[in-house]
Amino acid sequence: MHQREFPLLKTSAKSNIAHLEAGAGIAGLTKCIMMINMATAPPNCHLNIINPHLTTEGFPVYFDTEQCNTGYSSLYCGVSSFGFGGTNSRADVYGYASKGHKAVIKFYMPKPNPPRVMPIGQDVFICGSWTGWSEYEAMEGGGDGVYTCAIALGDSRYEKFYLSCTEDTYEAIHPLIDNADQTAQVVGPDWDGKGLYWIIDGREEQVPAGTIYEITFTWTPDRKSITWEKVGESTDAKVLGYEYEHKFYMTGSFRKFDGYTQMKKIEGENFYEGTFKIGYRFREEFQIVRDADPEQAIYPSIPSCTSTSAPLQGPDPHGKGKNWLVKGSQHDTVTVRVSLVDGKCSVTVSSVVLGEKTWESWASWATRITQSFYLRGSFNQGRTTPMLPDENTPGVHRCRVILDDEGTASFYILVNEDEKLVLHPDEELSLVGPDLQATNHWYLEGPPRTIYEVKLDLLQPDRKKIVSWGPSGTSALVA
Repeated sequence: MHQREFPLLKTSAKSNIAHLEAGAGIAGLTKCIMMINMATAPPNCHLNIINPHLTTEGFPVYFDTEQCNTGYSSLYCGVSSFGFGGTNSRADVYGYASKGHKAVIKFYMPKPNPPRVMPIGQDVFICGSWTGWSEYEAMEGGGDGVYTCAIALGDSRYEKFYLSCTEDTYEAIHPLIDNADQTAQVVGPDWDGKGLYWIIDGREEQVPAGTIYEITFTWTPDRKSITWEKVGESTDAKVLGYEYEHKFYMTGSFRKFDGYTQMKKIEGENFYEGTFKIGYRFREEFQIVRDADPEQAIYPSIPSCTSTSAPLQGPDPHGKGKNWLVKGSQHDTVTVRVSLVDGKCSVTVSSVVLGEKTWESWASWATRITQSFYLRGSFNQGRTTPMLPDENTPGVHRCRVILDDEGTASFYILVNEDEKLVLHPDEELSLVGPDLQATNHWYLEGPPRTIYEVKLDLLQPDRKKIVSWGPSGTSALVA
């Protein structure tokens, strides 16, 4: 046999379950499938050492005496079956691991379609979150392959959209990924665009609601491209989204999270109101959804939230499992009010037992004078050290940290010393939370026993720079 870089791993189902006569072959095949599924070759039961009288020199096989890692995520595995009547068979299986240390991560992407030849005068429609995905508007132009329209940012300060050759999703023109910017590949027309949208995010650019953007879509025989630019608050083009009145809905355990209950606009006020009754369990959970779109959920930062120390989040698609919790007597009426103005959202919940509580979105929550922040980490042996608020700059808090004898320190931040409200970094050092636990810590390195100052700037738009640090007494703080 030819030389192999790695030997074949040889094991037998018979060492585990004996000979099943007519069922022996299918037992071996089942074991092959399980080995591929885990990318692991189990040992031959009771085999500790090879019989010295067997000649295995030059035979590129390893007789498993312990569990072996195959080293690959995909592999072949085979079984031979020799029948008593002289019928022999062989089955070889190929597959990839779906469990264990070599499990393959499956990622499906839509297949890019080749550019479709554009008929002269082809209409292109645009549909977006500025009308709750309810209306298609024809874009202007198209004679030279260039289409334009203008949209105004709503109170959420971001808008999503896709294009279509018809007033439905069957001929959608969309990005290859969701929440795409102008650099994403444009694909379509096709019917694979569900959940794949472009996003114009005024929050990143720090622009207010009402800002107008002009969208330009270019469709030539060679390629498709899309761009948008801010044009201020005036334009000659028709502006989409100005006249549409968004709606708010509640969903919760009071209706088994099945469907939505529409909230009523309070005349003369800038908020919506809805009610529900507490059931026989004496507790209900709920969240709010804008335009009945689960991608625009409004929710607290932690599950089963009762504390106003947690900020409100959304509208966005990350609200799964994060609800407000209200307790009370059966049949108690709970009143919920929501307001969304220029990216700032607030939710007020009131009942006889609860009284009245208000949750606010990040910008308002960050500047509460009653809010306090504490560092916990290696430098204080897991205790808490308070951060001092900056008297001249709202939302800024500072704390000094002493590096250890090896010149390191790690920490995360607690809100109001609440173990359920933790600020911590993700893998890219962007601030996450407050939520239930710190999955990562910030790490400081420098000369041993150096005093560093940690700065928390809650109004910093770049979430990678909200937490920064530097040697105490310097003005340059680095994240």
